Amino acid sequence: PTLLSVTPTGGQLPTSLAYRSGVLYVTHQKGEQQLRAYRVEGNGRLTQLGAYALVQTDALPTSVAASPDGASVVVNVPLAGPGGAQLNRIVTFPVLADGRLGAPTTSDAQSPVPFGGAFAHGSLGGVYASADASGAFNTYALSQGALRGLSGPIVSGQAAACWLAITPDNRYVFVGNGAGTVSSYTLDASGRATLLNAVAAQEPPVNGLPTSLAGDSWISRDGRFLYQTYLAADKVVVYAIQRDGSLTKVDEQRAGTRSGVSLQGMAGI
Repeated sequence: PTLLSVTPTGGQLPTSLAYRSGVLYVTHQKGEQQLRAYRVEGNGRLTQLGAYALVQTDALPTSVAASPDGASVVVNVPLAGPGGAQLNRIVTFPVLADGRLGAPTTSDAQSPVPFGGAFAHGSLGGVYASADASGAFNTYALSQGALRGLSGPIVSGQAAACWLAITPDNRYVFVGNGAGTVSSYTLDASGRATLLNAVAAQEPPVNGLPTSLAGDSWISRDGRFLYQTYLAADKVVVYAIQRDGSLTKVDEQRAGTRSGVSLQGMAGI
C-alpha cells in the first residue's frame, strides 16, 4: 500500500469499518455521535457525509455491517463502554440515496453481548448473523429496515464468541471464540442456523496466556480457505474448508506484532 492521505475521523477511538457503494461507515468508542459516514472520492480520499448517535453516549459499538443491497447499515452495541453494563442492542439505519443515513431502528439482541455481525451473500443478503460474546450465535431477517429473529440463540459452549465469516455459498459460518477455538454452523436456504461443530479448529495458547484467542477471519472468494487470526498467539492460520464444512490446517504465519497480542482485524479482496 502507498499512503495517499490521512483523514481525521472526527470521532474518538475508531473501531470497525464497513464499505458499500462508495461510502465508508466507521464506528467509534467515544462521543455522542459514534457512527460516521464518509464518501470515498475518486482519489481515495474521504469526505465526511454525516455523524450519527447510537444507543447512548460513549457506548461500545463492536461491529458495523452494510447490507449487500446497500439499503441498510447495522451496528452491534453490546455494552455501555468498555467494561460497562450490558446494552445488548442492534441498531439498523436506512441508507439514503447519497449514502447518508436515516432515522435508526433499535432492536434487542436475542442473546447477551452481540459482538461481531455480518450479512450473508446473494439470495440470502437479507440475513444478518451475529456472534455474541455470551457464547451464542443468532441469525436475523432484515425486512423493511428492521430486524426480526430468525434462529437462535444457538449456544456452542465456547467462551466469548467474537467475529464470524460466512462462505460465499452461505453453507457455512465460522465463528472465532475468545476461548481459542473456532465453531462452525450451517445455514439452510432460509438463513436459519444449526451448530455443526463447537470446536472445528483450535490453537494452543503461548507465552503463559490462558487462551490463543481466535479473533477476526476472512474466507477467500472461491470459498476454499479460511484465514483465521489468533490474537494471543500472534499469528494467522490458514484452513482448507472441506465439502462437509470441516477445517484442515494447511499453513500458519506469525504476525510479529510488537506486543505479541495486538493482532486485530482481517479483510481480503
